Amino acid sequence: MTKTPEKRLYHLRLLFIIFWSVLIITVLSVPHIIHEGIAITGTFILEEELIESILIVCLLIIVFFILKIYQKVLRQYQQKIIKVRQEQRTTEERLNDAFSYIGAVNVQLQEIHSALNAIDKYPEHRKDFFKIMALLGDKILGIVKVPWLINKVILTRNYQTLAEHVSVRKNEKFQKILISNKELIENRKIERAVWINSGSVNLTFTAYCLMPEVALSSSQKILIQAVLKQLEMLYLVLQSQKDRQSNQSDNSSV
Repeated sequence: MTKTPEKRLYHLRLLFIIFWSVLIITVLSVPHIIHEGIAITGTFILEEELIESILIVCLLIIVFFILKIYQKVLRQYQQKIIKVRQEQRTTEERLNDAFSYIGAVNVQLQEIHSALNAIDKYPEHRKDFFKIMALLGDKILGIVKVPWLINKVILTRNYQTLAEHVSVRKNEKFQKILISNKELIENRKIERAVWINSGSVNLTFTAYCLMPEVALSSSQKILIQAVLKQLEMLYLVLQSQKDRQSNQSDNSSV
């Protein structure tokens, strides 16, 4: 089992304390071990006090170097511990951000799921379609926190508005922004407002969502575009209903 830096540091401290205790005991024991001087030559004799002093100095030098080594190793382990704790905090923050993001996406997916499943009847008349526009506008308000928004279906060849609905959040006021359909089709930037279209390229009309200026995440943009594509599909259904009714009236008049 791999030892953690904290455990290694604890063992190192314990080893230093033990070694330091042994050195102190050795120094204190020297006077009791050596009672007489030691003869080096016939004329040169190391006195007891000198031997004790030499031993004490040697032991202190050893202790000094051991202390320096201990401090060096201690700093290394402390730096490792700080680094590990920083990495741990960073990992925890990333995990919290990931869980928050997943939770936000789940909420948004529930919103779009409810938006798509809330429509149990295709529009047969414009009145039905405008009810659906109101419903989908409320669903977009659930995806992005803005006081109001405008959903539009625009005919791309001549910039004609085919359908339009304003959705306003409760206790908020609608602030009219002057912008032409041509500016939307030409992808012009709007002051104090942002817009998103469905991204469809093979239709004669395009659905747009216009709202006050706000920072939109990529997931919010994807979900709003999904709602706008749903709006386009339902407008196609409405057009097919009108064409079918027109054909039936033509056939009956023949």
